[in-house]
Amino acid sequence: STGINAEYGNLHVIGELDLDGMYEELEQGHCTGISDCSKDTIMHDPTGQIHYYLVLVLMAMYLLFVNILLINLLIAIFSKSYEDIQADSDILWKVQRSEM
Repeated sequence: STGINAEYGNLHVIGELDLDGMYEELEQGHCTGISDCSKDTIMHDPTGQIHYYLVLVLMAMYLLFVNILLINLLIAIFSKSYEDIQADSDILWKVQRSEM
């Protein structure tokens, strides 16, 4: 389990991943009627390799897209807050100037 995390540590930067669970699901879904079903057996099968790497690529793309979307949302919220404060400060300045 620690070898898996060390092998794909760069994916953990953009999201929390359950790579151990991914291996288990891959073995369960791919190993019907096979006597020797291990990660090595699956990875020697071309279909297993394609599915495995396709899942990793799609997961990385999804996590990257979601993180970019969340950062964009955070920037929009900060921008809206700044505009609201700027508008309030202009009104406050005019009120204080009229009181002089």
